[in-house]
Formats: sequence, C-alpha cells, structure tokens
Amino acid sequence: MHDEQIKTYFDGSFYALYLEYKGEVDVPLSFSVFMRSKPFWVKSSHKVVSCICVHHRSMVLRAKALAKLRKTTHRHPQDDSKVRSKGCTHDTSCACTCKVCEAPTKGAQLGDFKDTVMCPRVGDARHYDVACVLGKCKLCGIARKLECCPIERDRREALVTTKTLGKVQVDTPKGSKTIAAIVEKEQHLKDFMEDTAKEATLPYPTLPYPNPTLP
Repeated sequence: MHDEQIKTYFDGSFYALYLEYKGEVDVPLSFSVFMRSKPFWVKSSHKVVSCICVHHRSMVLRAKALAKLRKTTHRHPQDDSKVRSKGCTHDTSCACTCKVCEAPTKGAQLGDFKDTVMCPRVGDARHYDVACVLGKCKLCGIARKLECCPIERDRREALVTTKTLGKVQVDTPKGSKTIAAIVEKEQHLKDFMEDTAKEATLPYPTLPYPNPTLP
C-alpha cells in the first residue's frame, strides 16, 4: 500500500513569495522558473482561475516552438562545436549580439516570451506597462524585439517543422466537427514568424453591449 502524499496549502501569494525569495538570491530568476521549481505538493489555498481559450493555448505552443527552432536556426552552419562563455541565448556557436540573441531567456514559456517582446516590468510590478501591452511603446514590440535578428532574417527561407494549434476535422456521433488541435506543420521560417507576430498582436475583442436606451 502506497503512502498518500500529504498536500501543503500556502495561504498567500506565490508571486509575493517569489519576490521575497528573489531578494535573497544573487542569480537571475523568473517567476515561471520559480513556480516550476516549487515542490509539486505545495498548493495554493485560493481558487486558481486560469485561461484555457484557444488564443492562449495557441501562444503557449508558439512560444515553445519558437524556442525549439531557434536552437537549430542559430547554430553555426560550419562549426557547431564552438562554445563561448558568453554569447547567444539559443546556441553557443552563434556570435550575434542582437536583442534576440542576448535575451536573458529562451522564451519557451509564455511568461518568458512576454518578457522578450515587452519592456521589463518596473520594480516589483506584476503587470506590464499599458503602452507595451497595447503595442504603443516606442522601445519594445514584435518588430523591435522579435523580428530584429539578422541571423533569422538571413535564414528566413529555411524550412522548419513546428507544432502549433490548428483546425482538424473529427467524426462524432452527430457528424463531422471542426476542433482546435495540435498539428505538425512544415513551412518557411519567415511564414512561421509572420504567423506568430499576427497571433501575438490580435486586437482586443469588443463585446456587443446592448443598447441601454429603453423603448
């Protein structure tokens, strides 16, 4: 008979705990890495509301796919054994020093991906500046921080295979139905980057508020 793991419930904010821990260590540490390193049996005593919309799921997959393909794209084509003590985040043989290559994270997690395309949050702020979120900031954004790498521009015609969210047809007892599912797709790097940029800059939806005028 297996011993049942006793769960420990934390009655507080994990983000506040992260900030407290971050102040005690001298190494860079993102909130997502902190949460992944947390013992799995430590749970929050508060109800967690997380987004499971198609757009959110799609961006999670795209962030992982982008980090994975950059590992190959940034590899030096003639000398992939060259290792530098400091260099590109994605591959040590890459000598590029652009914002993409010198980013502190690969951006494989959605939270880290947002850190690579928007300005750093000020102080201990949990949210980004509104101008950065709306794409009105003159210092950050997709064009300045995601599509600025000369290595990727030179290899934009390279074929890459990625797993993203797509639409597939499935058979159900009530007939054929279109659902969102993970699909593997081969395309040019430039097309994947353009699709990712479009996905990341979708406009906020507007709700069809009813006319308040009474008859």
